[in-house]
Amino acid sequence: MITETINNKAFKKTFRITSKSKYSGKWGGICFGLDGFVSYKDGIQKPYIVCVDRLPWNDYQVGDNLEINVYTVNCFEYEFPFDDTYLVRKFSSAMVDSSSTDMIIGSTTITREHGLAIARGLDSYVEQSGGRNEYTAHIEVQDNQGRPIKFSLSSKRANN
Repeated sequence: MITETINNKAFKKTFRITSKSKYSGKWGGICFGLDGFVSYKDGIQKPYIVCVDRLPWNDYQVGDNLEINVYTVNCFEYEFPFDDTYLVRKFSSAMVDSSSTDMIIGSTTITREHGLAIARGLDSYVEQSGGRNEYTAHIEVQDNQGRPIKFSLSSKRANN
């Protein structure tokens, strides 16, 4: 099980795609209807997200799951077409509960690259906050025998 939270707030959340259409708004793109609401800049909530019209997003289909970095997405306008798989990506899982930040990922192996990706994300949050905030991701996985392994990654501004 992986739980990704920052300061006890959801970091990533999984949604099911309920519709897919071309988006003719401000910047264009592909509009994915979702089975829940995403919070955007100024507290606006919408049941959809817009991504650029290119791979991999134009291959996503109704019924697929999207993992959305809800912690960062809420800094953008709702019409902004996302083009980074760190923020919006297809998510495969044997079990997804969109009301929870807990995600069971089946046989996924947590690698050094996963840790680095999370650390880069934390560093970007620190940078966006101007160094005022410290961020921590708490991760819990199970080994092949079902024993829990817990670790945390933190990022804060270096003292200069």
